[in-house]
Amino acid sequence: MDIGAVVEEGGGSEVIEDDKDVGNDEAEMISDTATDMTNGSATADEDVESDEESVETDQLPSESKEEDQFLSSASERSPSEEAESGNVGPDEKSMPPETSTYQSNNNQHRSAWIAHGLIGFLVFGIFVPIVMSSAMFRDFIPHGWIYVHTGTNLVSFVMTFFAVGIAFATMNGTITVEGGHHMDERHHVVGLLLLLLMSFQVANGFLHPLREFITNDGNDNTPGAIFRSNVNVRGIRPRILWYLVHAMSGTFLFGLGAYQVQSGLGLYAKRFGSFNWSSAYIVYLCSLGGLILAGKSWIVWKEPKRVEGELSSQEIQMSKGSKKIGYGVDDLIVAKWETV
Repeated sequence: MDIGAVVEEGGGSEVIEDDKDVGNDEAEMISDTATDMTNGSATADEDVESDEESVETDQLPSESKEEDQFLSSASERSPSEEAESGNVGPDEKSMPPETSTYQSNNNQHRSAWIAHGLIGFLVFGIFVPIVMSSAMFRDFIPHGWIYVHTGTNLVSFVMTFFAVGIAFATMNGTITVEGGHHMDERHHVVGLLLLLLMSFQVANGFLHPLREFITNDGNDNTPGAIFRSNVNVRGIRPRILWYLVHAMSGTFLFGLGAYQVQSGLGLYAKRFGSFNWSSAYIVYLCSLGGLILAGKSWIVWKEPKRVEGELSSQEIQMSKGSKKIGYGVDDLIVAKWETV
């Protein structure tokens, strides 16, 4: 065997083996590179996703903080600042400040206005008609009508005072739809006038002249004494004058109070958008007034027959000391004006 050939063959085998080793190394390098690229892309994707999540996580608190700051700043701003910034609705933005203040006050004081109107109805829908009826039908309760008359008058005065007080305490300067102030509406002026007239009526009731009586003694200086010969003398005596003023002022007061209540019902319905009961109130008063007038007309029609029956059956007498004085038809002219 040739030694050179063996060497060459051995060298060739070594070269071949070296080439195989190099090929294996390159394959491993390519495989490692591919693996690294795959792992790198996956890692990059994970990093991108984690970065996006961190960005979203960082943005969420920032947005919520900005929203909280906006809400807190909006709550701290006044209505005028809200209007200037434009962060109000079209109705609120176009609404005058006086009107918005009026609506706020009315919503806050609605219960007070209900109490005010209820007191007005009780006074001029129940108590004042009782006052007038007790005087008109006093012949049915000759000894008790004056207590009913005086008591209901006092109750009406006190309740009217409270009704006006509630109105003044509730107005706060801006109660009209147009943003007006105290005494801008007729209802307010009439309410104050009613209180003054009610005060006068009650005071006038207690300041009446003394009762008048008939006497045959021309020298009788007792307060209220009327000499018989002067009964038919023309002229208005103090007692009759007082009675006329008291009766007419009471009637006027009742009419003015009826107007005031129906006016208040209309204003309440306008301000709060509720049903207007003013027409029902007028119907109620007309029905009640019709019944009272019908009863009084019946009494007036029966009165002459009753007087004639009394004069024919017995002599009307009044004891004054030891004297007994007889009365006739003319004496009853004086008696019919007596209200106390």
